[in-house]
Amino acid sequence: MKFGIEMTDKQLDEWCYTIYRKVVIGWQLDGIDLDFESTNQFDYDMNTQNYNFQSIANSRRLIHGLSRYFDRSSHSGKTMSIVTGRPLLEIYKYTYYLFDYTILMCYNWKLKHLKHNYAQYSRYTPSHRSILDFSLEYDFSRHYYTYEHTPR
Repeated sequence: MKFGIEMTDKQLDEWCYTIYRKVVIGWQLDGIDLDFESTNQFDYDMNTQNYNFQSIANSRRLIHGLSRYFDRSSHSGKTMSIVTGRPLLEIYKYTYYLFDYTILMCYNWKLKHLKHNYAQYSRYTPSHRSILDFSLEYDFSRHYYTYEHTPR
């Protein structure tokens, strides 16, 4: 199952409730974080440079299903955030209001890209609900450090 594909409404509902009950309640977590980052993201094919609207529709179903148990309007006290490491996600335009926080993974972004991407997301999400995430493993030349590992 990927992003709600081939699931009936009842199956999707059961899956979302299972995530809430077994994982979040069972493990006593504060909420969930949806991570939509990879080389070829679910909503946009980097090779063809086209949006995958079926995947976007299925993802909207999934996010809306989860929002019944998470986010500010669910009254569960559990949060739901989204992580992205690229320019504005198409799915975000339709679901931004369901997330408590938006986390921008700024790994290896130049300052001009950071400003541009942050400006795109801030049209939808206020700054007090946005988090910028930077890797501490990058040095100033934007390369990973090489560490010598020693026994503990």
